[in-house]
Amino acid sequence: MMPPEKIRTERLLLRKIIEEDAGSIFAPLIRDEDVTKYLPWKPLMPIEDIREFVLQRVEDWQDEIEYNWIICLSTGRPIGCINLEVFKYRAMTGFMLEKTAWNQGYATEALQAVLKWARVQPEIYRVWAYCDIDNRASARVLEKAGMEREGILHRWRIHPNVSSIPRDCYSYACYK
Repeated sequence: MMPPEKIRTERLLLRKIIEEDAGSIFAPLIRDEDVTKYLPWKPLMPIEDIREFVLQRVEDWQDEIEYNWIICLSTGRPIGCINLEVFKYRAMTGFMLEKTAWNQGYATEALQAVLKWARVQPEIYRVWAYCDIDNRASARVLEKAGMEREGILHRWRIHPNVSSIPRDCYSYACYK
């Protein structure tokens, strides 16, 4: 199972991550306190760590472990990223967008495209995601993309920009 390197939607192009994305896309995203509020890292990362992070994502694609796409507008301008990490018969997804792209339906559109591809794969029976219970925007994206809220994962994930203790998260999924 190898996903397409490019997925087109009405307004977006999802393209496979490349090494050069470290400085141009990930550095601004990962350093933004609002974007990283509910993510498992602090926003101020050295560029060397960001490069290492991106190189690992590139290697994960080659090893068929995790697939990361850069979300670009139809003009080619990158605005975020989305991933799909495959574990045997199930996959987990997540996304991140720059603030200027919030509240325009881009995350939902990108997620729907990834879910559409995943649902027709014979090896994948379940795609799931989670978000902090206070992250209403991400919860709404997951719901609008067609995922169903399954429940609360108590003390699931540390979001260091919110708290140093594990936070409760909503679990979402869609099935074949």
